[in-house]
Amino acid sequence: MRIGKGGEMDGFASAVGALAPALLLAAAALGMRCGASRRVALAAASVCCAVLAVFGGTATDALRAASAACVPASLVLLAVNAVLQFRQRGVAVLSVLPLMLAAAVALALLAPSVAGASCSGAARRAAKLLAAEALWFCVSLSAFSLGTWALRGLEPSRPPYRFIVVPGAALFGTRPCPLLETRLDRALDLWSQGGGAPAIVVSGGQGADEEVSEAAAMRSYLEGRGVPPMSILDEDRSATTEENLRCSKRVMDAAAGGVPYRAAIATSEFHAPRCMGYARRFGVDADAAPARSARASWARSVVREFLAVTAGNWWPYAAILLVWVAGVAF
Repeated sequence: MRIGKGGEMDGFASAVGALAPALLLAAAALGMRCGASRRVALAAASVCCAVLAVFGGTATDALRAASAACVPASLVLLAVNAVLQFRQRGVAVLSVLPLMLAAAVALALLAPSVAGASCSGAARRAAKLLAAEALWFCVSLSAFSLGTWALRGLEPSRPPYRFIVVPGAALFGTRPCPLLETRLDRALDLWSQGGGAPAIVVSGGQGADEEVSEAAAMRSYLEGRGVPPMSILDEDRSATTEENLRCSKRVMDAAAGGVPYRAAIATSEFHAPRCMGYARRFGVDADAAPARSARASWARSVVREFLAVTAGNWWPYAAILLVWVAGVAF
């Protein structure tokens, strides 16, 4: 297998396919606590797959087939997501976006065939670049979806915790939506397991279309289920996931008074990787405590969450472009 002027993107598509299983494992660990030994193992797996991609063989063909299976899986997931969004919101941007993405991915994957032999060499190479980018989109979406699904019911590994952070979500009037209720119920489980010792940090401000802050609604829900008011800490200024974690850290630091602490983040399984990523960025010693969201809620939310994660991890698409440029130039 060779990346050269005649078949640079065919070779790179093979490399993407060969790397898919290792990247799938890495995506499953994305945002989770990942010790040095696991990082070394993931790096070694990636290197081994890269070697297979270069030297070819039966194993590479099997890995390429695995990455090819990600294409229909991703398109089906986007279609299901669109149907669920239409049912919830009617015709809206979030309803149409999954269908637009599915159409764009399908067209990009078909671009080399459409370009054909009649187009110039530059056009054919550009079409193969689009196909490689689309293939990576499918591989990473499948990996992220599988990884978040595997997090359902994951138990945090290092209790006891000083704090339990609950990131906010939408409200129905002054009540948490069902998705937010699953996060709060997960926090209640951890709080009970800790003998009522951890403090629960409810994190979320008041949106323009909300009657109360998300923190206030969450406090009311928890108090109604027996959590003493003094065991709940309010963080009612944040508006995004990043702000949830940054502002919650300030609240926990103030409450801890300079004493080191560990925290658990009780949130939806699809939301856990991004929350843990922000926790690490802000220096919070935290473990994920994923809540089991309803299957429809997961399918409706996972694509949006994937796009949010992708926005902060755009470098694989840039790497594909750089490899393509290197293949054209050399």
